Order: sequence, then structure tokens, then C-alpha cells
Amino acid sequence: MLGLSQEQFARRFNLDLDALQNWEQGRRSPDRTVLSYLRVIAAAPETAARAQEVASCFAVQSVHHTGPASPRTISRPSQTPKKRAARQQRGPEPR
Repeated sequence: MLGLSQEQFARRFNLDLDALQNWEQGRRSPDRTVLSYLRVIAAAPETAARAQEVASCFAVQSVHHTGPASPRTISRPSQTPKKRAARQQRGPEPR
């Protein structure tokens, strides 16, 4: 349909290559969430690919913290490195 190899398809739409191969060989079935995503890819492949590209711009970073669980923040492109460093130095927000 899209003229992509399995590896290209997996990379373009951020899917696990082994899982994709297992689905195609009938060894496993994708879960409901993945099936929904595959329907989106079938209906609007360029939109799905662009969404994955945009999503890759948002990196999840761990914040150093002394508590039992490590909170995570999403680094947004609009944050300057200076603002991000200042926020990390302040530590987690009080609850």
C-alpha cells in the first residue's frame, strides 16, 4: 500500500519491527490501541508520520530527586536551556 519495507514502515510510524513481523506472520495480534493506530495510518499515512515526527521533538527527561519515585517532565522546544536548567535546580514542585 505505502511501498515501504517492514523496517521502513516500523521506523516511520514508530512501531517495533519484531512486533510488526509477528503480526504479519500471524504469530501475534496487535492490541486494540495498536489496531486503532494502524487504522489511522491506513486512512492518513502522511498525517500519522508527521505526528510521529512532532512527538519525537518532545523528549522525556528524568528529574533528579531524592524521593522514592522519580517524577518526569516533558521538555518542550519552547523552553530555553537556561529556563530548563533553572527548573531542574529548583527540584520538584511541592504538592
